[in-house]
Amino acid sequence: MTINNVQDLAGNPVANTTRSFAGFTVQQGVVGLEVWDNIGGAAVADLRNNARYPNEPDVDYVTTTLDSFLVIPAVPDKNTYGGRFRAWLTPEATADYEFFVRSDGGSELRVSTDDKFDLLDDPNATPTAADTSAGDTFQEPGVDESVSLPVRLEKGKKYALQAIWKESNGADYLQVAWRKVGDATPADQLKPIASKFLSYYGPGAALHVEPKITKISFAGGKVSIEWTGAGLQSSDDLKSWKDEAGAASPFSVTPTGAKFYRAKN
Repeated sequence: MTINNVQDLAGNPVANTTRSFAGFTVQQGVVGLEVWDNIGGAAVADLRNNARYPNEPDVDYVTTTLDSFLVIPAVPDKNTYGGRFRAWLTPEATADYEFFVRSDGGSELRVSTDDKFDLLDDPNATPTAADTSAGDTFQEPGVDESVSLPVRLEKGKKYALQAIWKESNGADYLQVAWRKVGDATPADQLKPIASKFLSYYGPGAALHVEPKITKISFAGGKVSIEWTGAGLQSSDDLKSWKDEAGAASPFSVTPTGAKFYRAKN
């Protein structure tokens, strides 16, 4: 923005001024996060019925995936608040998917059939998945409502996704994962949906994260790799690389021989 030919109240000319601003646009690897403080109760309805919801959040932020631990640390815990994630989910393959949600207080997940958020706050609509059991890991289908029925998603199509959670006291978190029907990965080993499948309004360059391996550790017969960036790749020979589909940091693997990993944008 450039301002020219302006005078102050005394009639003195003000020097011409130019300033640059970064506007928000839809960015890959971005998730919208809103927080409403000082709201009691542990049920999603306690947030949804509050007069300040949804238009007056105390915090309007962006993060990189559907994992509140990235923004709201476990220690010290944060109490009497409600949170909401919003993003567009874009699958890389047409398939039936199961969605998993876990939280300390009440939570729910809603996935639209298109890219519109308009109906995701309808109190009369049935959530895709909902969790009311504090402290659980991701559960297998059939245990409770924290796992969705299979949802058919099409490759390359954007789906509006919203996750709400309500925290009263004690530990607080919300995480959302997914799994293709038929994938044998145990539910309690699933990671939050990788950021490469998610997009939302964000500042772009300000959210750029240098791709790199930040930590490697070994425990319980597994190698754990912590990394930053949009994706993780592996190679057997440092020549041919393949994407680790759905990988999220930290990534755990059982070593079976020489293997090389790198992070990518």
